[in-house]
Amino acid sequence: MNKSFYYKEITIMSKKRILTTEAEYHGYQINTGTDKTLACDTGILDTIERVVDHCIAKHARVLAARFDVRFPEEYAPKNNEEIKEIMKQTVTSTQRHAGTKPDYALVKERSEDGGFHYNGLLLLDHSVKRSPVKVLQEMERIADHICGVEEKNGTDNQGLVHLCKEPLVIHRNNKEERDQVLYRASYLAKLKDKGEGREVFCSKTK
Repeated sequence: MNKSFYYKEITIMSKKRILTTEAEYHGYQINTGTDKTLACDTGILDTIERVVDHCIAKHARVLAARFDVRFPEEYAPKNNEEIKEIMKQTVTSTQRHAGTKPDYALVKERSEDGGFHYNGLLLLDHSVKRSPVKVLQEMERIADHICGVEEKNGTDNQGLVHLCKEPLVIHRNNKEERDQVLYRASYLAKLKDKGEGREVFCSKTK
């Protein structure tokens, strides 16, 4: 089958997005549901794949962790300014204290209450960081500060950052481990709950 026709056949256009409901993308499995009804945004899949491969190229072993960032109910985020600052400070702090620069991909999603949150993938040098917990705790501290949570409630760690699943490790040249991370991260590319405008944010790959 002609490749261009194949992709035309399995994808659809929606609000300037290219979507796929196939179970495989670029040679790895993605989560489109058992009946292939959960569409994934191929642009987000491409971004995640690029960030993962960039990190693998830098490190012989990569620690991959899925996480979420949410905001307090009473807090009104200013578009995406807060998440950009949270990630900027997290990268800087990790680089300063651990000697390694994390990579990441984040996708903005609508919440049930009408607000929004971010689903993310954090990538770390496994030779330096065997667990993402301290990095996520620092991210939590930064998020608390930016949102003014500790000043208002008198305590830190309000549950704004959440580790979603047990982290995975990718050894360089291990396609099975890479593909497992990409499958898990394909959750970020699901069409459901995506809003308008720019939705995906990631660390630099060049």
